Formats: sequence, C-alpha cells, structure tokens
Amino acid sequence: MGSRRSARELCLQALYLWDNCKLETGQAWLAASSPSISELSTDEEHSSIHWRWDDSVKSYARGLYEGVLLRHERIDALLSSTSTNWKIERMSTVDRNILRLGIYEILEKSDVPVNVIINEAVEIAKKFSAEDSGKFVNAILDRLKNERSGTQPSKEITKSDQADG
Repeated sequence: MGSRRSARELCLQALYLWDNCKLETGQAWLAASSPSISELSTDEEHSSIHWRWDDSVKSYARGLYEGVLLRHERIDALLSSTSTNWKIERMSTVDRNILRLGIYEILEKSDVPVNVIINEAVEIAKKFSAEDSGKFVNAILDRLKNERSGTQPSKEITKSDQADG
C-alpha cells in the first residue's frame, strides 16, 4: 500500500472520530495518529519494530484532515446537492467521511488526477465500509469530478444510482 493511501486511511480515522465520536478536532487527530499496539509492525528481516505511519504519511494525512475540516461546510453543501435523495445524516459515517475526503481532494489537490482520487476513495470504501459502498462513493465522486474545473455536473445522484454502478 502506498504512503498516500496510508495517509488517506489515517485521515479517514481522524474524521471518523471527529464526526462520529464528536471529539474536538485536535483530540480526534491525536487519537487517530498516536501510536498504539495495533499499529506496531515488525520487520522480520531486520528484527526491528516500527510504527505503521512514518512522518511523511502523518504530514500528508494531517494536511488532508485540516483541509477537510476547514472546508467541511462547502464540502457538505456539494455533497447534499449531489445526493439529493440521500441525506448526509443518513449516510454511514465511514461513507460520509470518505466522500468528504474525496471531494476535498477533487477541489484542492490539483496535483492528483481526479481518477486516482476516485479510485482511492472507492478502494478505501471497499476496505472500511459496506459491500456496496464502493459503488455509492464512485457514483457521487464521479458526479462531482467536474467541480475541479468549475463546470456543473449533469445530473443528480439518487440512492437507486448506487445499485446501478
């Protein structure tokens, strides 16, 4: 797994703690990024122990996390307008935050191709969420990919669109 994927997963964990557990933004970040026993991995070849996330992963993740939080009202407005028949409050916490992260990257990370952002979000949804979440995330983010260039999306996404693909 690449370091940016790891950073996105770390960011998702912090967003989840902030959104679902209602932790303050700093507390959520510390809880998600602080080392714990589950984050230890061993390098059998060198008989050493190291943390799952190195400083570059944490740094990139922190930038994503802070960016989503600073723009979450705009991101949520875009998400609401795109998924008019699927209210944000009814989305699973994991899906909602994967979408927030993906929308932030589409809007602000011009150095990352939109298709890469969408693919990463779909793969993270498959790993951390329900069986059909990848399709749902793909449908919403595909609809919003034109936001980078400022063009308007062509149609609204409904709950039934997630089953279609």
